[in-house]
Amino acid sequence: MVSKLPNEILHAIADLLEQNDINSLAKSNSHVFPVFNSILYRKNMLESDGWALIWGIINRQHNTVAYALSTGATVLGEALALAVEDGQEQVVQWLLSVKSADFSPKYDFHGQFANWTSQHRIASKCTAASSKCIEQLKGRQQWERHGTFDNRSPLSRAARGGHLGIVKLLIAFNGDDLSVEDLDGKTPLFQAVERGFLDIAKALFNTGHCDLNRTDNEFKTVLSHAASSGNGDIVQWLIRCGGAINLNHQDRYGQTALHYAAERSDVPTTKLLIESGRVDPDITNLYDLTPLHIAIQRSNAVIIKLLTEPRTVDPDFRVTNNFTRLYDVTKNLYVSQPILSIESGEVDNHSRTPLHGATEHSHASLLEPLRDLSRLDSNISEEHSQLMLSQAIMNSDTSTLRLLICSGKIDLDRIDNEGRTPLSRAAKHSDRSIIKLLIDSGRVNLDSKDKNGRTPLSYAAEYSDASTVKLLIDSGKVDVDSKDHQGRTPLSYAVQHMDLSNLTRLVVLWCQGDLEPGLNPNTIVPRRSLAGTSTLKTLLDCGKADPNSRDQHGQTPLAYAAEWSDSATIRLLLENPLVEVDSKDRSGRTPFFEAVANGNFAAAEVLLDSKMVNPNPRDKYGDAPIFEFMDLYTSLETLNDDQVLDWSIEDTVKTGYNRLLKLLLSRSDVIVDFRDHHGQTPLLYAAEECGYDVVRLMIESGKVDFAELYAQSLPGQTGPQLMES
Repeated sequence: MVSKLPNEILHAIADLLEQNDINSLAKSNSHVFPVFNSILYRKNMLESDGWALIWGIINRQHNTVAYALSTGATVLGEALALAVEDGQEQVVQWLLSVKSADFSPKYDFHGQFANWTSQHRIASKCTAASSKCIEQLKGRQQWERHGTFDNRSPLSRAARGGHLGIVKLLIAFNGDDLSVEDLDGKTPLFQAVERGFLDIAKALFNTGHCDLNRTDNEFKTVLSHAASSGNGDIVQWLIRCGGAINLNHQDRYGQTALHYAAERSDVPTTKLLIESGRVDPDITNLYDLTPLHIAIQRSNAVIIKLLTEPRTVDPDFRVTNNFTRLYDVTKNLYVSQPILSIESGEVDNHSRTPLHGATEHSHASLLEPLRDLSRLDSNISEEHSQLMLSQAIMNSDTSTLRLLICSGKIDLDRIDNEGRTPLSRAAKHSDRSIIKLLIDSGRVNLDSKDKNGRTPLSYAAEYSDASTVKLLIDSGKVDVDSKDHQGRTPLSYAVQHMDLSNLTRLVVLWCQGDLEPGLNPNTIVPRRSLAGTSTLKTLLDCGKADPNSRDQHGQTPLAYAAEWSDSATIRLLLENPLVEVDSKDRSGRTPFFEAVANGNFAAAEVLLDSKMVNPNPRDKYGDAPIFEFMDLYTSLETLNDDQVLDWSIEDTVKTGYNRLLKLLLSRSDVIVDFRDHHGQTPLLYAAEECGYDVVRLMIESGKVDFAELYAQSLPGQTGPQLMES
């Protein structure tokens, strides 16, 4: 019936219906579909603000787009923006061909910003039409770029998206669009440059309507953006544009293109800018930094060389607080060798110079290009020259130290608050090259003593290597056997180099709080000490060190070795026929006593094997070392209860203790079945303090009378009853 009605009546009926009803009628009869479909599109474009066209573009339905445009719609700004952003060149051509079309933005945000698209409207329309549609829309990449402030022009969108064909279409259609700014003050040229689309940038510039020195809201030019984005090809093209562009323009932060290139460590861009001959490398930003300072902070040797080779930088340029610029830049620099100094006629407000700043923390092989500009500042104060000397020693910086020594302005024997001279500090912190420079200067006392009575050789024996120790001994100007205020000689410090794989000793020290900062049994990587036995051998071989020297507690080097060191150190000492193996300290303790009491299995084993030690030592109180050794088990159990040690570390340490106990139990000359002056036996003590494993090991050895355990816990039992039990 409906299909027989004239078109005029069908139009009249459709005018009274909603779009959904018209859509239903169109789908109900193929004969009236063309009529109702065209009516539907016309009503949609007029009454629904062109939603059919937007829907067709979003979903890339070209038939829908064609139908929508056939209705005569002319408000097409939003449609053009969406088609451009999605790179639909064919649709853009159709839109631009519509006569009298209006492509201006039709939305605003509180009357402040003109927007080409409305995310809120599109979302609400999609939701009303189809939940599937909105899901498809949100899944599209271009939708993510739509926000409340979606005010980029169609040309900006094309340039931003890299759509060269569309850019050319829009330029041909309306060249004036080139100057339209978005919310950030960026024109289409900014968008192309920022994203590295050189062909689009050229197309825009060739229109003759682009100002290369125009700035955005951050006062950046297109050159600033190209340099900060690392787009070297565009930087090269902009430089070739000649006088049309200012290569020294500063943005809101005072940054030039050269600043940004140095900041990115972009060598090609830096080279292009410098070789142009039109950049000023001494311009400072808001932080008073030049490109050279930034290059130094970034530790980029190539850029530093580029900036210094043509002598285009002023290394002594000053900031407002009168700091020498390179002092300010290098004072916190961590590179590989310190900068020497920069020639300066003045010092800063704190009497600091570039040399002091550069050596405060730094190394500066990266600053090698600046060496030709360098010499020691004649105005440097004595205080700060000493600070520089200290830093050079701490950093093992031979270049700076050589410069300071040659200047003749520094007291190389000046003591610090601890009474240490630079040579003592070098022996503790530096390598052989630093110590040799100080010795060769002829201006240091090689045998000076600090407040603790320690000499450079004493520190070298503990902290340095054999070559350093030999250097001091060969000078002939040191007392190899000098004692500090504790009565300790360099030899006693040399044997104290603990094997860090000895976890048993590490745990003991950790429990006692004597472990140096940073060492933790849970995290330590097993390694041997720096000096090892080579330092000890050097001292012994010189023939000037007393191997039996005693400190204020009466301990000899062998006693320290038994407490701290590994088997190699003990063997080396035992090879010396002068070493007193069973020497007693003031408490009556022998080296073997110390080895057992401290759980040092390696030392105890070597000493027992030597056949020269008393295997059953007693101190002056009558105590045996095995009781102190068993206390180590108790300490380990306490740590275990507090969950201080990792289980694997605890297991390793306990294994070490068990090895030492088995060693003592296996030796026929070691007595473990005795009573101390309190009447206590090792077995009873183990039962009270150490637990089942230790007691079992002692009983299984057959060297103890286990019946005493039962006698202790079951008084009144007869011998046979105890045996039966």
